[in-house]
Amino acid sequence: MAPEGWDAPVSSGVEAPVAAGYAPAPMPSGYELRPLSLGEVLDRTFTVYRSRFWLFAGIASITGAASLVLNLGQMLYAHFEYHQPTLPPLGGAYWVFVLSTLLVVGAAFGVSEAATVYALSEVYLGHAISIAESVKVAGRLWLRILGIVIWQYCAALWPMMVMFIPGAVLLGVGAAVGGGFRFLGGALMVVGFIGGIVAMVILFIRNSLAVPAAVIEGLPVRPSMRRSKVLVDGTKGRIFVLFVLTIALYTVVGVLQAPLAVVLFQALKKGQEAMVAQMLSLLINFVGHAVVAPIPVIGLCIFYFDQRVRKEALDLVMMMGDEVVATPVVEAPVFAQGVVEEPAPVVEEPVQAVEEPAAVVGEEPGPGHDEPLG
Repeated sequence: MAPEGWDAPVSSGVEAPVAAGYAPAPMPSGYELRPLSLGEVLDRTFTVYRSRFWLFAGIASITGAASLVLNLGQMLYAHFEYHQPTLPPLGGAYWVFVLSTLLVVGAAFGVSEAATVYALSEVYLGHAISIAESVKVAGRLWLRILGIVIWQYCAALWPMMVMFIPGAVLLGVGAAVGGGFRFLGGALMVVGFIGGIVAMVILFIRNSLAVPAAVIEGLPVRPSMRRSKVLVDGTKGRIFVLFVLTIALYTVVGVLQAPLAVVLFQALKKGQEAMVAQMLSLLINFVGHAVVAPIPVIGLCIFYFDQRVRKEALDLVMMMGDEVVATPVVEAPVFAQGVVEEPAPVVEEPVQAVEEPAAVVGEEPGPGHDEPLG
């Protein structure tokens, strides 16, 4: 048998027992659990993604479809508003529509991310999974995942707001009364913007493993955030490289949209809509999101497994049996529903018959005894 590479699925080498009348069923195979370097994590990310491309791209298209509906709604509103000036303005109703749709997109993003994590965990450990099964599991966790996503972005943005808003206020005061307030406000805004970006990246990385913890270990929102901070310790730089790679891939999608953006800008200068260019741009954005979005989620999930191998010897736990994968379980982990195999039938040992002692020859039973004395 040819040796298998680290990036290829490895089988247990054990076949399930053959029952009478049934074909042999091999044990599931998965990817090798061991500490991985950064290059191995990235290579395995693309290897897993390539092996199940339509599975992960199909899951990611949920968010892309929700975003596409939002953008189409806004485009159609602008179209009718442009061609029918007498149409009554929607005013607050339009913004209610936008905010409601953003909430739907956020929920779709949470379901898509949770479904990707669940599907990756199943594929990573060698279990069969489909888009419908992944979405069904993630649908039960959408509110929890949405809470985690909101927490992640709020925790990442508040340092910039704390430093940026006072600078904007001082800049406004300086514009009104003059003096040094203007310079001080501008300097504080620059410092707040640069420092806020650095703090945003650090805080977002600290909370980046919360979704895998929530899906795989069944943790609520706050314990998932705390769990992420523990697991991320020691691997922040590697996760940062994954995010840089993701930004680079999204930049490629943006470059593909650049010619259409030029067409839209020229049409805007002429007072035209360029509906075809807008639709093509939305289509490229949809396809680009479906293709690129699974990569960071898969990478983060592999980092999650890698950190658990390093910190908790998850590989040894799996060697002893994959029934217990989550360590600090608060609720029954959803992950266990796809991991635990059917229990092996219990083989009862035959009970040996106890021989009764032979009666003593010549001895009569005593009074009140029905059985012979031994």
